Amino acid sequence: MTGSPSPLSLVIVDDDDRILELTAHAARETGLFSPIVTSTNARHALAEIIVSNEPPGVILTDLSMPHMDGFEFAQTLKSLSSTKHIPIFMFSSSGLHYDEQHALDAGCTAFFLKPSTLSGLTELLKEVARLARPVEALCDFSRPSGE
Repeated sequence: MTGSPSPLSLVIVDDDDRILELTAHAARETGLFSPIVTSTNARHALAEIIVSNEPPGVILTDLSMPHMDGFEFAQTLKSLSSTKHIPIFMFSSSGLHYDEQHALDAGCTAFFLKPSTLSGLTELLKEVARLARPVEALCDFSRPSGE
């Protein structure tokens, strides 16, 4: 089988509009994600994901947000049978080891330091797609195994 893998649907959650738009732009530029949905509020994103008929293929969330932080957002998604399979990646400007460990304990696939450049953000998103693909393949039980 050759060719590019199909794009992953992506939800990006960050309370900073500027970072949210820059991240969505970088995600579009990679060609690895479609559709791309953004939200400035983790509670609203959570509600939309829960009622969706097609949950996203991957979620990228900020750590520090008002109303609901990234830890609670990830823990809640991982506690629900309909969303526990979704790979969640957390990014933050905090480089504290505690935050990284807390994100992993909350069920995140990985924790990233927010890049300061567009090229750094693009590389981060490529890594997110690379890491999310094996998780996506493990969760695809609908394909018959080769007989």
